[in-house]
Amino acid sequence: MRRCGDPQHPAAYSLVNRDQPDRGDINGDTFVIIKDNRFVADGPRRADVYFGNEQTGFRKGTVVRFASDKQLIVRTPGGKVGEVADVLVWFEPGGRLLIPNAFTYIVKGAGPSVDDLDTNKDKPKK
Repeated sequence: MRRCGDPQHPAAYSLVNRDQPDRGDINGDTFVIIKDNRFVADGPRRADVYFGNEQTGFRKGTVVRFASDKQLIVRTPGGKVGEVADVLVWFEPGGRLLIPNAFTYIVKGAGPSVDDLDTNKDKPKK
């Protein structure tokens, strides 16, 4: 496996999740930032980003944009509750970058809601 930038040095990648959420909704649409370096320093490149693993299969995320030479913004695809996904980035040109166990799918909004504040819902109706 080769990193996006300099193949002479080991990858110094991190998913946004080191600074920001490392989990997102099972329905997808969570924005993550993949951090590395030399994303665009050597000229234009294309990136495809996949979430999943060998057992569950990989699903393609939507690359929103290269935010800078060090950040790539991606919108996640959907997944299964509790799935811990690897993130695989294919750069053209540039090779691939695999970030193992980088993202966990959760059910968002499964906690308390404003309806739980209704003090009348448990009272018998007259």
